[in-house]
Amino acid sequence: MKCKRLLSSLLAGVMVIAACTCGSSAAGPIPEGPGGPPAAVYIQKLAAGEISAGYTVEEYLARNASWLSYENGKASITSLDDFVSNYLGRMKACTAFDNLDCIEAENEEMGTASVNAMHFNSAAAGLIAQLKDSYPEEYAKYYDGYAAVAGDMNLAERVYLINPMNYTGTSEVCDTAPFFRIRVGTADGHTAFTVSMNLALKLAATENTLVDYAMIWDEPHGDADYAGELFAWIDQIWTAPAAVDAPSAPAADVPGASFTYVVQKGDSLWGIAARLLGSGARWGEIYEANRAVVHDPAQLQIGMVLTIPQ
Repeated sequence: MKCKRLLSSLLAGVMVIAACTCGSSAAGPIPEGPGGPPAAVYIQKLAAGEISAGYTVEEYLARNASWLSYENGKASITSLDDFVSNYLGRMKACTAFDNLDCIEAENEEMGTASVNAMHFNSAAAGLIAQLKDSYPEEYAKYYDGYAAVAGDMNLAERVYLINPMNYTGTSEVCDTAPFFRIRVGTADGHTAFTVSMNLALKLAATENTLVDYAMIWDEPHGDADYAGELFAWIDQIWTAPAAVDAPSAPAADVPGASFTYVVQKGDSLWGIAARLLGSGARWGEIYEANRAVVHDPAQLQIGMVLTIPQ
């Protein structure tokens, strides 16, 4: 089978980690994030001394008093205009990624073995042509570079391949990691937040991957995350391979053996028992074997690892 892997790690400025565990599969919605809304989580961690920021919560709130408030554990943006003016202003000009001078890392990414950097936005040529009379010098300098890539089918294929949206929930054949962890800083003005949000939403909609998405308050362009949480996530999913590889039915030739199963979207104890133990009436056996993790037999959580007795 011809497989094409997602190049999602190339999403500029967004920390995207796709974790594969051999033969694994998982499904689930996008969780709210580590502890709640990003600003509130940040302030709570700052108050608890979990962040070395060089200032107190009071000093941070006073510094941003024109647009940020925090009361009873809830953070609110009180003035959108002041927020945009003081916290997250515009950082990129037009053609930011396909740079006019063809000097960005994205231009190099689209290069070939013989051409180090290339333009890749063929639509820019038409826009520059419209400005020819108003900006003749700029037209003469930049038009040919963009016009040269029009009709380049090899380039068009590279542009297509690098976009994970073309391979997520579509008819394209690809291998998608069963676990994704996506983090983006709220102070990152380089990349629109909707880029990572749309990717997370589309991945979750496939019902074949478990997406852990969150925005990290006050983190800029780069590796947005809180100390230790990435490794905690790795430890969490590391236990999943045996669970998601569980057989669809128990091994009848091994009396008394048990195996594990990861709860999927739409699962119930009755349905799991009917599918894996041959009778939905045996749901109580699964419940008794998993009281430590199942607190309410009517409320299973996606991703929960259950021990299935025989």
